[in-house]
Amino acid sequence: MAQPAATPHAKPQHTKAQHATTPCIGRVRHAKIASAWDVRHATISSTRRVRALARSIGALASIGALAAAASAAYLVFRAAPKVGQHSEEAAKSAFDLLAIPSLRRTLVMSGVALTGIELFSFYLPIYGRSIGLSPSTIGLILSSYAVAGFLVRAVMHRLAKRYTEVGVLTASLFLAALAYFLVPGLSNGALLAVAGFALGLALGSAQPLTIILTYNYAPAGRSGEALGMRIMANKVTQIAVPLAFGGFGAAMGAAPVFLATGAFLFLAGLLSLRSTD
Repeated sequence: MAQPAATPHAKPQHTKAQHATTPCIGRVRHAKIASAWDVRHATISSTRRVRALARSIGALASIGALAAAASAAYLVFRAAPKVGQHSEEAAKSAFDLLAIPSLRRTLVMSGVALTGIELFSFYLPIYGRSIGLSPSTIGLILSSYAVAGFLVRAVMHRLAKRYTEVGVLTASLFLAALAYFLVPGLSNGALLAVAGFALGLALGSAQPLTIILTYNYAPAGRSGEALGMRIMANKVTQIAVPLAFGGFGAAMGAAPVFLATGAFLFLAGLLSLRSTD
């Protein structure tokens, strides 16, 4: 029987619909690329706007914190009624203690010393990363700072007995100011650890000494009120300083923050010298 002839493979036939979809696919791809570019451009623009807004907010927060600090300073240094006048007519208030110059100076020095403690723990890691220090090196610097603050407590009473509390506090404020002035000029981890150790010795003794002086300068029977005023001054510092120096650091960087804190500690040392007169 005759075999049926094999039919050749039929060539694929492209329909008009398939040819019509090819330009459509190309247009869709171009549209997707253009859309992705627009999204990326919009994201970059939004990021820049957010950064600018953050800087503006930081500057406004800094100004607000400085205004709050100025108001607090006015309340501290304003003319208070002299102790003993009209004592029977006016009720006793804790703010009457601000009329005692030595106690007022001690409260200010306590707030400045607390500023030095707070800012070093916060800004040293930021400064260390900006100069390329490893996290382990930054941790060693902070550890040397903490160890110094622990060791100085063991000998502080002997120093205070020999040089008086005011003398040791004055020296500690000047030493802390010197350490803060040196930190922005150092980029070696070992040298920063030495500066941190010196700062720990200074600030580790400053806070306990301000407690002792606050108690000593308080009138008889009002030591609790005086210590409460010291805590209030410290809390005002903890609220105002992060706002003020946070905005200042965002605008200027970490190094100016160290220099400004050193200046505050130096002025506090000069204020402490008046207590020795």
